[in-house]
Amino acid sequence: MDFFTAPWFPLGTFINGVCILVGGFTGLWLRRQLSAGVQLKFRYFLAFMTIAAAVGMIYKGATGGDAGFGRMVTRFGIVFVSLIVGALAGRLLGFQRQLDKLGAFARARLSKADDKNSGISEGFVTCTILFCVGPMSLVGPIEDGLGKGIPFALLAKSAMDGVATLAMAPRFGWGVMLAVIPVVSMQGTVTLLARSFAPLRDNPELLSAVSLTGGMMVMTIVLVILEVRKVPLADYLPALVVAPLLANWLL
Repeated sequence: MDFFTAPWFPLGTFINGVCILVGGFTGLWLRRQLSAGVQLKFRYFLAFMTIAAAVGMIYKGATGGDAGFGRMVTRFGIVFVSLIVGALAGRLLGFQRQLDKLGAFARARLSKADDKNSGISEGFVTCTILFCVGPMSLVGPIEDGLGKGIPFALLAKSAMDGVATLAMAPRFGWGVMLAVIPVVSMQGTVTLLARSFAPLRDNPELLSAVSLTGGMMVMTIVLVILEVRKVPLADYLPALVVAPLLANWLL
């Protein structure tokens, strides 16, 4: 038990890896494509998990430390400014454009899934891209590394990755589970780096800014899951840097 609660242990990433493996084994056991009705139910479940994660992060960010009403209003103001500035910076840097290119690459590999000889490698590459390049793959580990409570974002991502692996394992085979290696390596590294950044970890205002900004970003993922509209989520990633800088300056 002490091993899982050790300060160096990335618990959220560990749960993410377990969910990928469980989803993969379950998908191989089913050995059939999920019906449209079941997929829709999974989508609603993922949307619910994402909302729960976002609400948890927003609550932590809004109420952490000195949580007077005036301070909470200021925090939300900082977050909205950070999202605007971050979106402009992300668009100039082309974050979403690069992510779209990776998505197109993944879809191209997905279309080749009927080739049984390349199924294992295709599954590994496709799932690695899907699980490692989304905003939650950065927001989640950062929250886990900086926070001292439940890693809400990574728990939601774990459920999403597990369901995705379950759905793709019958098509790609056991190669989808190999994606757990780059996922755990990348997210675990981000978590440990964030955990070692003492100036941010020990400042409640900076933590609140990161958590609140991340929660707002995670909330928009619901629109993508339910196919309401496409949101350029990757363009907002610079807001995770802008928010603590503004909080350090203004609060």
